[in-house]
Amino acid sequence: MFSLLKIGIYLRVSTTKQDYNSQLQAVTEYCQRRGYKDPEYFSETASGAKTRRPVLTNLLNLAQKGSIKKVVVYKLDRLGRSLPDLINSINQLTASGCDFISISDGIDTSEDSPFARLQLGLLASIADFERSLTRDRVVVGLKAARAKGRIGGRPSLPQATKDRIRHMLAEGFHPKAIARECGTSVASVYKQKNLVLVA
Repeated sequence: MFSLLKIGIYLRVSTTKQDYNSQLQAVTEYCQRRGYKDPEYFSETASGAKTRRPVLTNLLNLAQKGSIKKVVVYKLDRLGRSLPDLINSINQLTASGCDFISISDGIDTSEDSPFARLQLGLLASIADFERSLTRDRVVVGLKAARAKGRIGGRPSLPQATKDRIRHMLAEGFHPKAIARECGTSVASVYKQKNLVLVA
């Protein structure tokens, strides 16, 4: 009998010197034990620190469209590059009505398991704590920089560049042309334009 339940197996290794064999064997055996037929495999080589993982993005998009109903990974760290990233991916899946299973960690969102709910709750709390720490570090860093006379953000344009932008604006040049000519962003040109208008 044809099953409408489409299983997606996500495999990731960090370098080309590694292989998927141990992950592949474990998740395949798991799917066979559970009776999951014809899973679709999604594998990529990407460091956990990389923000761009096109195969995972494709898998999440398929889950959002309803083409994938269950995602299986060998271990949590295969899915997320950081704890907040992991929680975000799991939330995307569950919001799409897609179940998530990490076989090594005993997490299966399709089961009403108190242990799985506890684990996910703890992970979400720790991820939120990490985000708070990061925000606090940024705020403290900016305060320390200001105390030393430095202001955060992009450095200000040299006065000569500002004068040149204002001159070209007065001559009627388009902001994009000015940005190209002065080697700066269009936003910086508009900022000078606004300052001229205020003055």
